[in-house]
Amino acid sequence: DSALSLSRFHPVLAQMLQVPLVLGSPPEEREQLMEALFRAFDQNRDQLVDFRELVLGAHILARGIPGER
Repeated sequence: DSALSLSRFHPVLAQMLQVPLVLGSPPEEREQLMEALFRAFDQNRDQLVDFRELVLGAHILARGIPGER
């Protein structure tokens, strides 16, 4: 299965964006951020982020929401 669980989400997202997210912050803060991003990307709330959700979420994260462009 190609969908990502929460545990696989952070490394994949960091690699896609080519940026380590929240470097230097405490582990608990990084964990909270990853959980919040995972929930935001998981549009159908199935506890997995599929390819479509990952691409759409990464695009919005990298570019901003449409109203901000």
